[in-house]
Amino acid sequence: MDKFTSLKIGFGDVLAYIEFDHPDYFDASRVPEFDDEGMTRVGKDGKAVDCEELIHRWSGGFDAGQFKDEPSVHVAADIWNMPKDARLNVVGR
Repeated sequence: MDKFTSLKIGFGDVLAYIEFDHPDYFDASRVPEFDDEGMTRVGKDGKAVDCEELIHRWSGGFDAGQFKDEPSVHVAADIWNMPKDARLNVVGR
C-alpha cells in the first residue's frame, strides 16, 4: 500500500489516459505546438510551452490563456466553462 500511495501521477499521465477514454477532454487539452505562422509557442518565461499547459490551466480553474482562441478550445466550451470544483471532481482531487 505504501508503494501505491507514494506514486506521483502527473498531467502527462492524465493526458495519456484521457486520450482514449475521454477524447473530448483530450482534444480540449491539446496544446498546439506551433502558432499560425509556424513559430513555436512560448510562455511568459520565453520557454516553449509543453503538452501539459492546457490540462494544468484547466484543472487549476483557469481559462485557456494564450490558447483561448484555438478552435479546440471553442469546440470544448462546455469543458472550459466548467466551474473549478466540477473540474476537480473530474481529475479526482
